Amino acid sequence: MAQEGFVVSARKYRPSTFSDVVGQEHVANTLRNALKNHQLGHAFLFTGPRGVGKTTCARILAKAINCQHLTPEGDPCNQCDSCNSYNEGRSLNIFELDAASNNSVDDIRQLIDRLRYVPQGGNKSVYIIDEVHMLSTAAFNAFLKTLEEPPPHALFILATTEKHKILPTILSRCQKFDFRRITIGDMADRLKHIAEREGISYEYEGLQLIALKADGALRDALSIFDQIVNFSAGNLTYQQVLDNLNILDYDYFFRVGECMRTGDATQAMLLFDEVVQKGFEAVNFITGLLEHFRNLLTAQEPQTLHLLEVSDNVKQQYAVQSRQLNASILLNAFNLTAETEYRIRNVSLPRLTVELLLLKLVHLPQALHLTALSAPSAEGQKKNNLTREAPAGTPATAAVAASSIPATPAPEQQEQTPLPATPAQESTGGFVAQATSRPAIRHAQPPDPVTPTTLSQALVKAAPPRTSRSDMLITFDELDALEVAQATDDREQNLPPQPIDEAAFATALEQFIAQELRDRKMLGTTLQGAAHSFSLNKWCCTVAGDIGKIELENTREELVSYLRRHTQNPTLVLEIMVNRELAPKVVGEKPLTAEERLQKAMQLNPHLRTLVERLKLRITYGNE
Repeated sequence: MAQEGFVVSARKYRPSTFSDVVGQEHVANTLRNALKNHQLGHAFLFTGPRGVGKTTCARILAKAINCQHLTPEGDPCNQCDSCNSYNEGRSLNIFELDAASNNSVDDIRQLIDRLRYVPQGGNKSVYIIDEVHMLSTAAFNAFLKTLEEPPPHALFILATTEKHKILPTILSRCQKFDFRRITIGDMADRLKHIAEREGISYEYEGLQLIALKADGALRDALSIFDQIVNFSAGNLTYQQVLDNLNILDYDYFFRVGECMRTGDATQAMLLFDEVVQKGFEAVNFITGLLEHFRNLLTAQEPQTLHLLEVSDNVKQQYAVQSRQLNASILLNAFNLTAETEYRIRNVSLPRLTVELLLLKLVHLPQALHLTALSAPSAEGQKKNNLTREAPAGTPATAAVAASSIPATPAPEQQEQTPLPATPAQESTGGFVAQATSRPAIRHAQPPDPVTPTTLSQALVKAAPPRTSRSDMLITFDELDALEVAQATDDREQNLPPQPIDEAAFATALEQFIAQELRDRKMLGTTLQGAAHSFSLNKWCCTVAGDIGKIELENTREELVSYLRRHTQNPTLVLEIMVNRELAPKVVGEKPLTAEERLQKAMQLNPHLRTLVERLKLRITYGNE
């Protein structure tokens, strides 16, 4: 018998007046004023997400239109014969149609036939059509004329969750009211009111968590509330909500932030293992971590702290941790996490992907610190860099814009971030940075996220030393980054210039050319045909044309780093010049004829000669 009398909270506590409606004051006030001023339209369209009160407001408005004792605020009295008849389900003046199951032309024609009957004991006949977007196109067209010019006693209220599916001709004939998602605070207060009415003990943080899970829909929140009450036997706590709804606690993400602050990779890995053992998916962890970094960025300013839809206790935790991690760290952590969240749905080993992300996040503060140090600090070096020619692939205006940056000293808290890689650099993997031709930019505010190039380089430098054989597995990108990092270390030494040992330089350059002739023949040929001169620690490389200069510019860091290591001269610098008079020396005194080119090709490829001989080809070279 007790079960027969049970009514779920979403129905038992459905608002019966506009004053009870939660989170839709803009709609309620407009309809109240229209009722009090007798300025009601003949057609209304209520749109918005599910569970926010569209049908409820439609029913309240229908009752209020025929209410015999409307309150001064514009609410139905719920005591007159008209209100009681509707509340008891016997009203003849209010008709509801579910368009999801009655969407044909015949259903609309039956509704239109009902318009001939005048209301019985009321002012108007109200027709509520729910899920109106489900009507067929033919049904919409059959409804158009009636909706535009209904009988004086008829009023239509249409409700839908998908406004974009309704014909524009229907939209233009209605007064439109957009319902909003209900805020977490409003829903938690409503749940608190219901819990007190039902005599249920509760923790307010648990109610807030239910509201957060409902995603703006009060009906969903009430359904979850009933479920948790049954689970907890009338004692609703924060932990029971977590356990029942399978939600990751905020504490996990705060612990990730603490691991980032202390650089504790071990605890970060153990934390994620604990999450996995509790049955959570990797994608859920990443999504929660992404929201956590967003909240930390929001909490950095007291003016935006109220934007966090969490309890006051959790807000204070966000405020504390946001002061421990600066904006540069949080922005880069957000970018890394967002990239992982995008890729994790398509990988076969999501756990490995998350663990790699955690390692990056733990080493991120140290990586950003090393990235800031990688920019030249000497003012003279900066001026020298500004006056150099812009590298290939960079717009000519970039050098002019860079030269206009004032060289004012920055506070200790300010960080330096290299400019993004040029398209030419990105084509070689993004790790060939033109550090010697770019000024360091000092930011008065926390810098923008560093580029993937500089961040990868710094992460390689920040990683712990490899000890076991399995640890020696390293990607090609990391190898390139190590070379650039070594070059950065050399620049930072700020040693006095050392004369170049020409014999050691010639040997090292020959080895580099031999290697490049196997892998990048064009670069090796350019270096072979170039003219070389030396002045103290400066190596001047003069090439025959712009193409050769581009090749050298794109591999400047790699080449200089290689020669510094093999000549034991960490102060060696490279200057690239163009002399077009060298072109004959590079390409030969005269161009090869067609026959000479063929003979040379057959020398390089014996299979070509075999093919010509076996097929007995007769080759004509034309007029040359």
